This record gives sequence, structure tokens and C-alpha cells, in this order.
Amino acid sequence: MRKKIYPIVCLVTLLVSFEARSQDEGASDGASAISNAGSVNFGPLGTSTGRYVRPQYTYWENASRGNSMNMAGVSLGFEFDKSGHKEILEFDFNYGQDKDVYSTASGYNVHSRWNALQFLATYKWKYEFNDKHSLNFGWSLGPTLYVNDYSYSGPSSGSDDNWDWIFSTGPAYGYQYKINEKLTFDIGYRYLFSWGAEWYGQDYDHCDLHLLTVGLNYSF
Repeated sequence: MRKKIYPIVCLVTLLVSFEARSQDEGASDGASAISNAGSVNFGPLGTSTGRYVRPQYTYWENASRGNSMNMAGVSLGFEFDKSGHKEILEFDFNYGQDKDVYSTASGYNVHSRWNALQFLATYKWKYEFNDKHSLNFGWSLGPTLYVNDYSYSGPSSGSDDNWDWIFSTGPAYGYQYKINEKLTFDIGYRYLFSWGAEWYGQDYDHCDLHLLTVGLNYSF
């Protein structure tokens, strides 16, 4: 009887050990798939080791014209591990609106509304001082669509709107404070040199823009 049972026990033991090994390999493959889920291959830039999304507020100031605008937006970032530091590729989308009411010396009352839709790509070098604090600097570039709707009244009345695409580029600087594994406080500054601008029919060779951005990175 024992001789008949022994092969069965051996077979059951073999099947159980094979099943356990398959489950371990499956779990390992699943963990590997999860760990690689956030990686994106950017070709010459390499494969990202992490990614995040950042809802953000941006204070926009045109130093050439002297006006400012509040903008809301979102940034999508990808991190790359390099030797001794990290590098970041970010894509920003910001929208802002500004209203202005004023009178001219010739007796016109003007109601103006500015809309700005901004697209920026930024490549940064990130240096971590410790687990919590890091600094970054890099370069931004991208187009912005400005739409100016205005109406006027006085000696005569009328309305018009101007659509204008402007290309901007310039340095970017930032500081990050890591709150936990998922959340990081992010504050950044950009100086953008722009050209091709037009306001109220007047052409500008260039304009200097300052952007101060505050947001919260969420890693996923």
C-alpha cells in the first residue's frame, strides 16, 4: 500500500512545487511590469525612470509692455537617471486671461481682454542635496497664442480682435521639496525672450517675459 501511495505523494509534491515556482515567477514578472510602467523611451534622451503631473499657477509679466497676467495650467514631467544627477523633460500647458479698461487722451474708452495659451518644453538638470531638497536649471522654448479682443467708444465706436502666435525661449530655474514618495512641492522661474509680438497694431521687435510658477508634482 505504501509503495502505491509513495509515487502519488511524489507527484503531488512535484506539482505543488512547480505551481509555487510559477506563481513566484509570475509575481516577479508582474512587479517588473509595474516598475517599468512609468518608463518612456525618448530615443537619444534615454528611457525615463519616473514621471509626474503638476497642476500649477503661473504669474506672467511682460516687462517690455508693463502688464501682467495670472495663468493656470498643468505640466507633465519625465525624469532620467544620469551619473551623479537626474535630468528632466517637461511639457507645460498654461492658460491666462487679463482685462483692461482705460481712456485715451483723444476721448476714447477702451475695453480690452487678453487671452494667452502657452505651450513650453523644458529640459532641466536636477541636483539632489538630500532626500528632501533639490535644485534644477535648464532651458525652455515654445509658442504662445495671444488673442486680444477689444472694443472702443467715444468720437467713434468699434471692435476688433487680434490673433498672434509668438515664439519664446530662455533659461529656467527651480527648487523642489519632496513631501513624500508621491508629492513634491515645486517652484520655478523662467525668463523668456519672445519675438513677433503685436499689441494694438504696434509691432515689437521682441519682448521680455517673466514667469513664476508654483505647483505640486504627483508621481505616478
